[in-house]
Amino acid sequence: MSRLFQTPRRSPWRYALLPLTALATAVLAPASVASRLPDPVASHFTGEVPDSASSLAMVVGVPVAIGLIVILGWQLMSRAFTLPALVHALAATATTAYAFTVLGLEWFAVALSNLDAADWTTARTVPWAGAALGATAVAGVLVGATAGFALAWADTSPILSAPPAGVEGPSGAWSGAAGSAPTEVWIGYAVNRGLAAGCLLGAALVSAYAVIDHNPLWLVVAVTILAATALTRLVVTFDGRTLTVRTGLPVNLASVPLVDIEVATGVAVQPFRWGGWGWRVRPGGEAFIVRAGDGLLVARRSGRELLMSVGDAQTGADLITAAQRALAQEQRKP
Repeated sequence: MSRLFQTPRRSPWRYALLPLTALATAVLAPASVASRLPDPVASHFTGEVPDSASSLAMVVGVPVAIGLIVILGWQLMSRAFTLPALVHALAATATTAYAFTVLGLEWFAVALSNLDAADWTTARTVPWAGAALGATAVAGVLVGATAGFALAWADTSPILSAPPAGVEGPSGAWSGAAGSAPTEVWIGYAVNRGLAAGCLLGAALVSAYAVIDHNPLWLVVAVTILAATALTRLVVTFDGRTLTVRTGLPVNLASVPLVDIEVATGVAVQPFRWGGWGWRVRPGGEAFIVRAGDGLLVARRSGRELLMSVGDAQTGADLITAAQRALAQEQRKP
């Protein structure tokens, strides 16, 4: 059981494949019989009799979009925080159960209840819709838990994590592959958990309001807020040749070759001097700031500066300086 408290070795997106597939099916199922449904469709029933109607796009789109937002928030949170495999397994269980419930709702309570009705007022729920919906929800819990915990167990099997004997270096990290020479890598990391939690809470509140207001445009706002969560995490790496800057997004925001670096120093970062948090640009340089405190300042040969708020910045600066000396010695060799 203690293995489940380890960090998964592979992408957390693997845990989301099942709920995403179920949500896609929840869209395709009613769409396959859309020509046989009234417009609008009955969306709420009292007993077997409908008492309100909405467009099929609204009835299907809102719960599916909420599920997608929850999954996106979970994945972004996994980039902002170091989540153990157990959390991913539980998240997979919950999102799969939700997705299966949405699938059951769209098929049994919407598609079958409105099938071949002249208009929404003549729609009637099928007698066994409630039982079928409950069975679908239970199936979602069982399938999600089975798949989620199986992935978590497979992702945390014991592996050798220590460097080979005799490999030493500064307080960077050892990185290498079987049959290759060890490479010294520095990794600077910073995360603003308060901002990340605030973004997630804001996205959840906006999503809830989208349901109350019956306006899917609010879901666009929720997705935008979730995207901002990615900027609350910063990872800077130096592999001896290149300095790379990444946030929670799966792209490099900056990549600076060693030959382009004039000098690197550790500094104290004050966000308000750069106009706040996030990706800041001003004449003469740019900054990636997620919190106040320790930071790495890189002066480039072009005259521009690059500031990153990451921990252990002085170690990174020292490694860059050492790499510059080693490169200079190489270039002086006949």
